[in-house]
Amino acid sequence: MKIVSLYFKDDKLGELTYDGKYYIYNSNIVGEVKVKKYPSFLLYQLENSKNRKSTTLFSVFDEFKRNIINRHDILTRMGYEDGDDDFTLLYKYGHLSQNDFKYHLVSEG
Repeated sequence: MKIVSLYFKDDKLGELTYDGKYYIYNSNIVGEVKVKKYPSFLLYQLENSKNRKSTTLFSVFDEFKRNIINRHDILTRMGYEDGDDDFTLLYKYGHLSQNDFKYHLVSEG
Protein backbone atom coordinates (compact mmCIF):
# COMPACT_ATOMS: atom_id res chain seq x y z
CA MET A 1 0.00 0.00 0.00
CA LYS A 2 1.26 3.48 -0.87
CA ILE A 3 1.43 5.87 2.08
CA VAL A 4 2.36 9.54 2.24
CA SER A 5 3.46 10.40 5.77
CA LEU A 6 3.30 13.98 7.02
CA TYR A 7 6.09 15.17 9.30
CA PHE A 8 6.78 18.36 11.18
CA LYS A 9 10.49 18.57 11.85
CA ASP A 10 11.37 14.98 12.90
CA ASP A 11 7.93 14.08 14.23
CA LYS A 12 5.48 12.04 12.20
CA LEU A 13 2.01 13.58 12.41
CA GLY A 14 0.12 10.97 10.41
CA GLU A 15 -0.40 9.03 7.21
CA LEU A 16 -2.39 9.71 4.05
CA THR A 17 -3.62 6.93 1.77
CA TYR A 18 -5.89 6.97 -1.27
CA ASP A 19 -8.33 4.25 -2.30
CA GLY A 20 -9.22 5.71 -5.70
CA LYS A 21 -12.21 7.59 -4.30
CA TYR A 22 -11.28 8.82 -0.83
CA TYR A 23 -8.20 10.31 0.76
CA ILE A 24 -7.89 8.68 4.18
CA TYR A 25 -5.87 10.25 6.97
CA ASN A 26 -4.81 8.69 10.26
CA SER A 27 -3.05 10.69 12.97
CA ASN A 28 0.01 9.70 14.92
CA ILE A 29 -1.08 11.03 18.30
CA VAL A 30 2.43 10.81 19.81
CA GLY A 31 3.84 13.04 17.05
CA GLU A 32 0.96 15.48 17.30
CA VAL A 33 1.45 15.92 21.04
CA LYS A 34 5.15 16.70 20.53
CA VAL A 35 4.54 19.48 18.00
CA LYS A 36 1.54 21.22 19.59
CA LYS A 37 3.89 23.84 21.06
CA TYR A 38 4.83 25.21 17.62
CA PRO A 39 2.68 28.06 16.23
CA SER A 40 2.57 26.50 12.77
CA PHE A 41 0.73 23.49 14.26
CA LEU A 42 -2.41 25.64 13.97
CA LEU A 43 -2.25 25.15 10.19
CA TYR A 44 -2.43 21.37 10.58
CA GLN A 45 -6.20 20.93 11.26
CA LEU A 46 -6.10 17.10 11.23
CA GLU A 47 -5.49 16.47 14.92
CA ASN A 48 -6.79 13.18 16.35
CA SER A 49 -7.95 11.87 12.97
CA LYS A 50 -8.85 8.22 12.67
CA ASN A 51 -9.79 7.05 9.18
CA ARG A 52 -10.81 10.61 8.32
CA LYS A 53 -12.07 10.56 4.73
CA SER A 54 -12.41 13.20 2.06
CA THR A 55 -12.95 13.20 -1.70
CA THR A 56 -10.57 16.17 -1.92
CA LEU A 57 -7.10 16.69 -0.49
CA PHE A 58 -6.93 17.91 3.09
CA SER A 59 -5.68 21.51 3.20
CA VAL A 60 -2.14 20.79 4.41
CA PHE A 61 -1.63 18.33 1.53
CA ASP A 62 -3.30 20.65 -0.97
CA GLU A 63 -0.80 23.34 0.00
CA PHE A 64 2.03 20.94 -0.88
CA LYS A 65 0.39 20.19 -4.23
CA ARG A 66 0.01 23.87 -5.11
CA ASN A 67 3.66 24.54 -4.27
CA ILE A 68 4.97 21.50 -6.15
CA ILE A 69 2.96 22.04 -9.32
CA ASN A 70 4.62 25.44 -9.86
CA ARG A 71 8.16 24.08 -9.54
CA HIS A 72 9.21 22.53 -12.85
CA ASP A 73 12.62 21.63 -11.43
CA ILE A 74 10.98 19.54 -8.70
CA LEU A 75 8.46 18.00 -11.11
CA THR A 76 11.34 16.86 -13.31
CA ARG A 77 13.37 15.49 -10.38
CA MET A 78 10.48 13.46 -9.04
CA GLY A 79 9.48 12.00 -12.40
CA TYR A 80 6.07 13.67 -12.66
CA GLU A 81 4.06 12.60 -15.70
CA ASP A 82 1.00 14.19 -17.29
CA GLY A 83 -1.98 12.30 -15.96
CA ASP A 84 -0.55 11.67 -12.49
CA ASP A 85 -3.32 12.21 -9.96
CA ASP A 86 -2.86 14.35 -6.85
CA PHE A 87 -1.97 11.41 -4.62
CA THR A 88 0.66 10.16 -7.09
CA LEU A 89 2.12 13.68 -7.22
CA LEU A 90 2.46 13.75 -3.42
CA TYR A 91 3.74 10.18 -3.32
CA LYS A 92 6.48 10.89 -5.87
CA TYR A 93 7.38 14.10 -4.06
CA GLY A 94 7.65 12.17 -0.78
CA HIS A 95 10.53 10.16 -2.24
CA LEU A 96 12.64 13.32 -2.55
CA SER A 97 14.75 14.51 0.34
CA GLN A 98 13.01 17.78 1.24
CA ASN A 99 13.11 18.16 5.02
CA ASP A 100 13.43 21.90 5.54
CA PHE A 101 12.73 21.67 9.28
CA LYS A 102 9.04 22.42 8.76
CA TYR A 103 6.28 20.27 7.32
CA HIS A 104 7.52 17.67 4.87
CA LEU A 105 6.38 14.43 3.26
CA VAL A 106 7.92 10.97 3.27
CA SER A 107 6.54 8.21 1.04
CA GLU A 108 6.36 4.59 2.09
CA GLY A 109 5.36 1.45 0.26
